[in-house]
Amino acid sequence: MVAKIEQECGVVDIRVAPNDSPLAYGKWKGVLAATIRAEPPEPGTYAALGVAGSELMQVAVEALEPLCGTGHFVRGVR
Repeated sequence: MVAKIEQECGVVDIRVAPNDSPLAYGKWKGVLAATIRAEPPEPGTYAALGVAGSELMQVAVEALEPLCGTGHFVRGVR
């Protein structure tokens, strides 16, 4: 998803888009979340490891959580 957005917006990294980009000033988080909600991954079982260290993964997890059925989303800590 990130690569798709980067290509469509003509940027190398969505997190450091130029000020005149629709991704600037942290708006990339909303764009990424909306893209993920519009085109979620196929149903299955997934594990997001190391979420705390990755802004991209954190946005993805937060976008997908509401799409999961009750009892189908587990958030754990070490």
